[in-house]
Amino acid sequence: MTRTRALLAGLLLLLSWCAVFAADRNTTVVYVAPCGNDEWSGTRAAANADGTDGPFATLEGARRAVRELKTKGLPVKVLVRGGQYPMFAPVVFSPEDSGTAAAPISYEAYPGETPVLCASWLVRDWFVRPGNLWVSFLPWETRRAWPVKQAWVNGTRRELKVEPEGTINVGLAGAEHFESLEPGQWYFDRASTNMYYRPLRGENPKTLELAVPMAHSLILFRGDAAAGKHVEYINVSGLTFTFTRKFDANKLPEGVSVPAVVHGMGARNCSVTGCTFMHLASSSVWFEPSPESNVVANNTQCDVMF
Repeated sequence: MTRTRALLAGLLLLLSWCAVFAADRNTTVVYVAPCGNDEWSGTRAAANADGTDGPFATLEGARRAVRELKTKGLPVKVLVRGGQYPMFAPVVFSPEDSGTAAAPISYEAYPGETPVLCASWLVRDWFVRPGNLWVSFLPWETRRAWPVKQAWVNGTRRELKVEPEGTINVGLAGAEHFESLEPGQWYFDRASTNMYYRPLRGENPKTLELAVPMAHSLILFRGDAAAGKHVEYINVSGLTFTFTRKFDANKLPEGVSVPAVVHGMGARNCSVTGCTFMHLASSSVWFEPSPESNVVANNTQCDVMF
């Protein structure tokens, strides 16, 4: 019975692929994959045998290519392969990236796969110091994430060790501060770009992943409604968005009243459907000031706190 169910599931997945690709005969299709390269054509779902062509590596690479591809007058579909995509800045869609009613543009998950857009630096390499204090030496570019006030350990929010008085704007707390971390607490030292963590019982430095949020948003629609220059007919579907950075309420971008991971201004006839939003520090999706012509439907969200 188990084997029969497995064969049936495989057959249904194959039929779904066939349906998708049959519909794509009159659609320009490009691919994005974690193992891709933005210098490639993007016309292959996987790299060729000699590694000279294959999918794009990023949504940004696909966005640039779509500007040229859409001149054919056909719908354009960007299929994003499963895997993790670290993104430290959002993809920005402007009016020049728009589709049309007859030839919309979609960015969607490859059939049967789960692409994850991650706005955090993922810390995986830990050095265990005496006293079971863990430290990881992060790249210099992570300094721009300061101040870091939230982090996730293996997908669970964990407590920040409060900085000593006078160090909050400096990020150099001193060794005694790191040593005083309680189990489950972490601290990011901006001066050295070191991440310190005191593990809970049973945690393993070889398998523990700590997410340091770097980006506030991952997709932005940026048109100018007052000038009649809208972002139109762009559809986002089936993508997963994770680990975003908290907005500073006093430093919101001009015109933004509700910050979001996917945020639209001057957009119409766009959609965000069937996506998953996890471990976020802001709203999931928001269109302003006139969202009525956009569709936000069938999305799932969990662990959203702002």
